[in-house]
Amino acid sequence: MSDLIERPTPLESRSADMGAMVKSRPGSRSFRHGFVTWCVYETRHPHFGDSLIFESDRIARRVRNYPLNWRDLSDEQLAVLSFSR
Repeated sequence: MSDLIERPTPLESRSADMGAMVKSRPGSRSFRHGFVTWCVYETRHPHFGDSLIFESDRIARRVRNYPLNWRDLSDEQLAVLSFSR
């Protein structure tokens, strides 16, 4: 007789990975929009300057014009902001 091991579903696994990503990036924040969990953080790039990065398990978006208080925005406001340039 073998023991059954419950493994996380792909969605649970991705959510756990995203949680680890947020913890590894000081000042970052996560939010959920639809079925996607996003990690959001600021970065400075030599060519792009200051940017806000929206990262999920499948895609990343860079936003160059964003409000300084982005951490205070609602999840819905962040989702809209992620589609801007």
